[in-house]
Amino acid sequence: MEALPDGGSGARLAIFHHDGDADHPEHKLLIKLCAPDEGAVTEPYDLDIAWKSGPPFNKGARTFDFPDRRLVRQVYPPLAVGDTWLMFLSIALDDRGDHELTPLSGLTSPTERATVAAAVIRSVLSEWNPDPGADHTMSALEYLRQALGHRAAPDSRLARTATRVLGADAQRPHITLPGCSESLPNPLLFPSSPLAGLKPPTVALGRAHYDLHPANIMVETTPSLVPDAHRLVDLSRFQQRGLLARDPVHLTLCLVCDYLPELSERALNDLIELLTADAAPDPNEDLLPASLHSTIQQTRSAPDDWRLTRHYSLTDWRPQYLLALQACALMFVTRRAREREQTWFLELAARACAAFAPVAKTISSPPQPPPTTPKDTATPPRSLAEFPTPTAVQAELERQRPQLTHALNRLSDARFDRILAENLRTVIHRCEKLERMAAHTPSTHPNAAVDPPWQPVLETARALDEIRTWHEHRPNSREEFQRVRDQFLAALSTLLDHQDPTTEDLSAGPRP
Repeated sequence: MEALPDGGSGARLAIFHHDGDADHPEHKLLIKLCAPDEGAVTEPYDLDIAWKSGPPFNKGARTFDFPDRRLVRQVYPPLAVGDTWLMFLSIALDDRGDHELTPLSGLTSPTERATVAAAVIRSVLSEWNPDPGADHTMSALEYLRQALGHRAAPDSRLARTATRVLGADAQRPHITLPGCSESLPNPLLFPSSPLAGLKPPTVALGRAHYDLHPANIMVETTPSLVPDAHRLVDLSRFQQRGLLARDPVHLTLCLVCDYLPELSERALNDLIELLTADAAPDPNEDLLPASLHSTIQQTRSAPDDWRLTRHYSLTDWRPQYLLALQACALMFVTRRAREREQTWFLELAARACAAFAPVAKTISSPPQPPPTTPKDTATPPRSLAEFPTPTAVQAELERQRPQLTHALNRLSDARFDRILAENLRTVIHRCEKLERMAAHTPSTHPNAAVDPPWQPVLETARALDEIRTWHEHRPNSREEFQRVRDQFLAALSTLLDHQDPTTEDLSAGPRP
């Protein structure tokens, strides 16, 4: 057994020299104890879904070999260890199986790192997402919510850090950064955001890694560097319908971070210009290192072949790129220890927000419903706006929204029925917390007696948890199980659709 440095997410790693068995020859295995957080503990299943996910090509069409060429395999089923999993993974080897691959983070040459990063972006888009179409409509604020995930919560670490840096400006439509007299649009996600009422012309969704950084990319370096011979590891954040612009931008900013400590204020301004400009500035007219200029040019142009194959013009792709740049820049605000770099990433996010507005589309007002008839008003449905949601409880619901959405996606998919109990417990635990908070939060709402929106979720989740323990052993019980499951999923969807009427996002357009 050979211990390895812990993963960035807190996972424990080791190399195990395996003697082999009837089904597996003698070889080395990577043993990974997943981090005990709500994203990483589903990594075995996320990796399994990533292997099974592919375009619905008809019989006789070309094969889809991205998982075999670009991912690592689980050699044995995972073992449950407390609240997490122990995984047994194959070692990332070259295509011949002769040499172990090297993490991209281990390469010292900026030129080599940029070349590999561009090759990875091309494969993630062109090879992993060859599906035709997949164009979707989404408001700019919804795009940021999906890109930021749990960071979009009002009490997230991002919100606290931004409030410390920006002060009262954190909740205003425009901000003035320390040391800067210019007013910029506020890039944070809040109801009166400058992005309200705007959307990109289209949004590309598909298979995405969602944690694409140099340590999660393994590349062939023996006997020499082969940029196209690479594999991706750590699929704990894998998305089947992820924002495709997010991975390329995130990887680009990871490479940019290596340069930040040495750049002057003037060079930092030039770097923002290079990242947000429609056309790359002349490298002879800025103060950036040539290797940094080349890195950004390579990674920004890497999607071009895929984009042209998908008939995406620059006017389709650039708005998505700018929203992804805004979201990813906000992610890095909390990852940098120096306040100078935190402020720089906030400025990058703000300037990406400013660059997005001129290329965005305006969300048209939704059609008004027809007037109701006396018959329609005899038994009016209860509006979610009628539910009493004190501010503290609503804030907690917003904080839990990404995790509850994550659970809903898995509870809706029969492939995750193996961990049905775990996902149900997650939902029950979180709704019980909302219930406890509401019980200790006075409400002056006139409809305070109305059942809160998490009550049906709790009731149906508990009923489903009880039925799942015996329905497989009783005849004719499958129909009852599915009926209660449908009720539960409907209740959870209703809860996630709920917004505080005082902070409702009126700009939200149709969702994909």
